[in-house]
Amino acid sequence: DTDNDGFDELICRRGDKIDLNTLSGQKLRRMWFPYHLHGWSVMNIEELGGYCVLIFREVDGWIRMEVFDTEKKLLGSLNLCPVNDRDQSGSFDLGVSAHDLADIDGDQKDELIVCLNAAYDIYPRGLLFIDLQRWSIVRELPTAGNIIDMHLIDLDMDGTLDILLSTFAPSNGAIVGDWDDDHSVLLAIRGLDCSVLWRRVIGGPLSYVQHRLIDLDGDGREEILVAEYSDFVDKEHNTCLKTFSLPDAVVLSEWECPNRSTLINCFTAWGKGQNSTILVGFDDGDLVRFDRDLHPSPLYHFHAAMSFIHDVDLNGDGQKEVLIGLGDRTMVILNHELRLVGQQRFTGSPVIVQAQDGKFGEFAVISEGVVCGWSVTGVGFSPPPPRFMAWIRRWGLYAGVVVIAVSICVIYIYRTYRRVKSAIIPADKVTPVESDAAIRDLAGQVIAEMKEENVRKTLCEEIISKHKGKVSFDYLIFLLGDIEVYTDTGEVLSSHWRGTKRDPLFCVLVNNRTQRIHRERLIDLLWREFNPDKAYKNLRLAIHRLNHELSLPGKGRFITATSQCYSINPEYRIFIDAPEFERLVSTGDRMHKDNRLEESIDNYLMAIRFYIGDYLINLYQPWFDTYRDNLRKLYVHASKQVGRYLLNKNLPDRALYFFRNALKVDEYSEELYIEVMRCYAACGNKKAVEEEYRHLLKVLREDLNADPRPETTQIYKSLM
Repeated sequence: DTDNDGFDELICRRGDKIDLNTLSGQKLRRMWFPYHLHGWSVMNIEELGGYCVLIFREVDGWIRMEVFDTEKKLLGSLNLCPVNDRDQSGSFDLGVSAHDLADIDGDQKDELIVCLNAAYDIYPRGLLFIDLQRWSIVRELPTAGNIIDMHLIDLDMDGTLDILLSTFAPSNGAIVGDWDDDHSVLLAIRGLDCSVLWRRVIGGPLSYVQHRLIDLDGDGREEILVAEYSDFVDKEHNTCLKTFSLPDAVVLSEWECPNRSTLINCFTAWGKGQNSTILVGFDDGDLVRFDRDLHPSPLYHFHAAMSFIHDVDLNGDGQKEVLIGLGDRTMVILNHELRLVGQQRFTGSPVIVQAQDGKFGEFAVISEGVVCGWSVTGVGFSPPPPRFMAWIRRWGLYAGVVVIAVSICVIYIYRTYRRVKSAIIPADKVTPVESDAAIRDLAGQVIAEMKEENVRKTLCEEIISKHKGKVSFDYLIFLLGDIEVYTDTGEVLSSHWRGTKRDPLFCVLVNNRTQRIHRERLIDLLWREFNPDKAYKNLRLAIHRLNHELSLPGKGRFITATSQCYSINPEYRIFIDAPEFERLVSTGDRMHKDNRLEESIDNYLMAIRFYIGDYLINLYQPWFDTYRDNLRKLYVHASKQVGRYLLNKNLPDRALYFFRNALKVDEYSEELYIEVMRCYAACGNKKAVEEEYRHLLKVLREDLNADPRPETTQIYKSLM
């Protein structure tokens, strides 16, 4: 709650922008454009006046921390550490974050704890302790591995806080003292002097360690529950769970997964003694419950791998419910008895954001950058926020709320009526529609389809039907938007086989399906941070899993290897949406030059149907950026051509849809804003023309510190 109005706001990053929004999705103000971003955090820092946005970015060869208030005022900055020489890729990882404010050294002043987790060794790993009064680093704690979990707890009973860490072993050759980054560890650090209390080695190279503090034996003292897992199978030992005593970290119990190829995706734990609950989600879709002695009991087998498990008291009864995110963009709800009581499917992968000072069940669910709901009660999503309803009950204003709601409805209906009336063009001013009926119908069909969730299913059926008897595709692969693979029967393949490196590997091979790519090139693209032996093992493992899932009987392996080069087996017939999208736009351009307008618009419309979203929208790999930008430009170009054609044929309402969608991709294009204003003017809605121009003015001034071009302003005045 940044403005103390009793309602939470949502601060989120989307690309290179950090926004402050209401929970209803209204953007209040743009926070910053943090170029060369390495991380960011939001914290309530009383010394600086309340909620602050902390941005960590690369400036002049240093990782710099910049602290802003929610009005974009810079409160202070500090250089944290130098950046090592980077390679030509120039990639930036979000590895820097502010963890907590706490008095670690016992001086009665809180220090800001900043965590450095470099993925490519471009800066040191470890913890920094910062005095925000003097804007200086008071202590440093270097680590060999990346920090995954951290808790502040008094381990040595000296009255001051100590640090409990669990790490990831990136295996990049880093060494700190007698600690290397080839092993993941559970580590206890004394807060007063940053000396090591104890260290327990848990896993080998490329293994993760996460921990939770939970009172498993009910004696009032917490134990440490540790989960060790990896993204790769070829490691030193299997996935395992362990419990350790506090404060001396003696192993109490241990469970090792009997299946070497099964990996942990996520886990959570809560409760006390006999009421302890430990839930673990595996990459094969199994949800397993463990008792306090780590004896497993299978609960459910889901059709997709689990991406997160959250335990939340949804209804304030003191008992935990469970929210589970699945790889197919479904969220599942289990009650306190761990029975399945509800599920919700989203258009994009859901993300849970817990309110920093929230009460029970108070959190936001975000999908594709949009808040889909907030708070949950029992079995489903219920928007109004709990504080708002509690405020109404406290003051007994039910009657007043009813009156206000009725008044708002009446005002809304009246204003809607006025807008509709103003948008109707008088009959004596309407010119006959001369557009081709087929183009008009196709444009309407495209608009209707793009609003449906199953647009790809429709496209698959059309492609299969169109090529029936000519070409039989083994797979139809869609890369514009979320990655989806369909079979020749129109069924979508499960995404559980996809992983951290298999998505980009799959896409690199598919995009270069007519070429052979040397394994050194693939390793350079995907595993350059590993030593050659580990990189080759990871490549072979990823190739093996792709072949296991995609190879068809009688056609051989989906991915073939020849002379240390990999390629898609030419025996497989594959349809890919991105090249088809380019072909249709190119055909439309060629026909447009030949003055075959109706045929060109037909091709543009067919191309637009394929553009569900940006190319490989969930993969941030630098070698895709140029191609992704080219496809975005083609989409904007095709949308403008269709919109102008429809506007010239006196169909401004349909033209408006295409210009609006193009603006979502190119949000600073004055040319598109002009076309939108022309559409409103053609409908006779001058008020909308004025609102659109004011919106353009606001966007350019707030985001780019610029004004519209003089010709844009002149066109606006002529339309008014």
